[in-house]
Amino acid sequence: ADEGAAADLAPLLRQDGIAGALLYEYNGYSELNGAITCIEGKPVIGGRFSLWSPNFYNVTSLVHALRALPNLEDAGSADGYSVVPVHAWSHSAGDVAAAAKLL
Repeated sequence: ADEGAAADLAPLLRQDGIAGALLYEYNGYSELNGAITCIEGKPVIGGRFSLWSPNFYNVTSLVHALRALPNLEDAGSADGYSVVPVHAWSHSAGDVAAAAKLL
């Protein structure tokens, strides 16, 4: 992960019309494991798991990983939310819907 990438967003996040940012690191887009950092008082959220076959998660393994989060159903916990980058060449919107339905 490029440790400087989040800090590089500071000029963008200083703008009044920007409420926060999603940060995808290059290699797989989920190296930040769902970390939430505040920069300029605004959240920067990293991808948690990548729906990307065969290198990362498929629908079944993604659902298992999300269910394993300790506070998946707690809206007051960071574990209650996950940004999941989806690889468009190995998964479809139908796969995303299937994963959501299985949760």
